[in-house]
Amino acid sequence: MRASLRQIYAPDASFELNSIFTIMAFSFLGTSGILLLALQIAAVYAIVRLLTYRNDKKEAQKINERLKAFKRELLKLYTNRS
Repeated sequence: MRASLRQIYAPDASFELNSIFTIMAFSFLGTSGILLLALQIAAVYAIVRLLTYRNDKKEAQKINERLKAFKRELLKLYTNRS
């Protein structure tokens, strides 16, 4: 931003190498911060998905056990009728 403003208001001024490196360094730090935030969000998302999967697996197991018990009861009732 500073370089473009300098070109508009003082096009004949020379660029200072230190200011260019400073701008590049802060730009890199900002990008690193964004990447770090994205990685943290991805990690939290993965953990939540894993915990949800585990909970869903437990619930599915409970439902399957109830269905098997219901099936056994139906078979008992059906065999007792005959």
